[in-house]
Formats: sequence, C-alpha cells, structure tokens
Amino acid sequence: MKRAAVTVLALGALACGGAVSSGSDDGGTSSSGGGGSSGSSGGSSSGGSTSGGSSSGGSSNGGSTSGGSSNGGSTSGSGSGRSPCPSSPPAQGAACAPSCDPSTTPTCLTCEWGTSVDPSCNDEATCTNGGWQLRGHTPGDCRPGTPGGVCPSSFAAVPRMTSCSPYGAICDYSQGRCACSVPAGPFPVDASAAAVWLCEDPMSGCPAPRPLYGSPCTQEGQRCDYGACDIPGGTAEVCAGGVWDEALVACPAAALRP
Repeated sequence: MKRAAVTVLALGALACGGAVSSGSDDGGTSSSGGGGSSGSSGGSSSGGSTSGGSSSGGSSNGGSTSGGSSNGGSTSGSGSGRSPCPSSPPAQGAACAPSCDPSTTPTCLTCEWGTSVDPSCNDEATCTNGGWQLRGHTPGDCRPGTPGGVCPSSFAAVPRMTSCSPYGAICDYSQGRCACSVPAGPFPVDASAAAVWLCEDPMSGCPAPRPLYGSPCTQEGQRCDYGACDIPGGTAEVCAGGVWDEALVACPAAALRP
C-alpha cells in the first residue's frame, strides 16, 4: 500500500542501480546484500539503543523497530524520545495506534524494521484506519550491495567526487551507502565517463546513518537528504510529529536515470 508522505522539493535525479558491490565498514566486515548492519539507525519500540555510536534515535541492529511518522502532533510519544512502533513487524490488519485515514491525513504513522540502508529492502507497515497495512515489495525495488572487490575498504576511505568504475556499483557500510553514480543534474550522454563516488553524507545536524522510519526525532520539520536523487536506494527524511518519516523528493525530469 503506497502511503502519503511529506513532500520536499529538491534538485536532483532519481538513481537506478547497475553492477553492485559492497565494501567493509570501518573496523568491521562488509554487509553483503543488505546495507549497513550494526550502524543502521532508527528507534526501537522502547526508545531504543544507540546505533554505531550515534544517538539518532536507537539501533536497528538485527531488525529492531523503527520507521514512520504521523502528521502534526498525532503520533503518541511525540517529543518523548520514544518510538510508537512495535518491536517487530505486526500481522496484516492487526490493531494499531495512533491511526489515521489516509484519504484525509497527509501522513500516517509508518514503521520500518531491518538492517539495510535501502528502505525498500526492509519491512514497513503503516497504521491506517485502525490496522497495520504491510508494504509489499516490488521486484527490483530492493538494491542491496554485494561483494565484488570494487568498494573502498571503509566509508571514510571512499574518495568522494572522484572518477569511479563500474558505473552503478553500490557499496554499503554501517555508516551509509556509497555508489559510483552521476551527481544530480542533467543526465550525461556517457554516464560511465561522468560517474564519480557519491555517499550518503547528510548536512550537519542530521543523524548518520539514516534513521529508520518511526525513529524518534526532536527538531520538528528538520529535513535530511540521504542521496535521494543520485544514489540507488537513497532517500530523504523529515522530522514530523516527533518521529522520522519518508520525504518525497521531486527530481527534475531531465535528470532521471535510465
């Protein structure tokens, strides 16, 4: 079920995958096929542990709770530093709160569970009309990185904005995702020649790695970009109603990836 989301206007381009690979994280092993593991951020149902040394609302290590938001102040626990999400994915249609009618409410509470830096690879459910609606995965949406000897040894070692090969390579670390991609803007005729290393480096003040939907947040209206327009599987998030929620990004049509 596609949920409504807070819309953020941003310049950029929708990314698509190609050949993929993943490197090891700093001081750890690679997260093959899934994205950042112990560093995935998000809020647990109890307010959560910290993730990878960060305090951005708890940990998703091993699939703990996170994800979603409600509009305005309707989310229970808003501003309390606790997530309203259950500790694990609920059954389809199970009772939930706070609930909303998606036909009248712009954003409903959505929760995410998993360890991937790509939200389309994780479990997700939205609380609508009193029951949990689980999100079905569309084949091809999930773009996990896989080992291939292409990725730099650590997230910090990725040489941002320098030429890379092959175009479309994806490297997952506990701190976030990097990709051999083309920066936001008009898509070049020869993407392979224009490709450079890009990473999920949000602006100062934003949690890193990306918090799972439903993780607690304190700065209402804060927006953070995690490669929504130029990294395969990248996303943008907004703090709404005391929790992190997905933010839709409008990328110029001229910049869409093939």
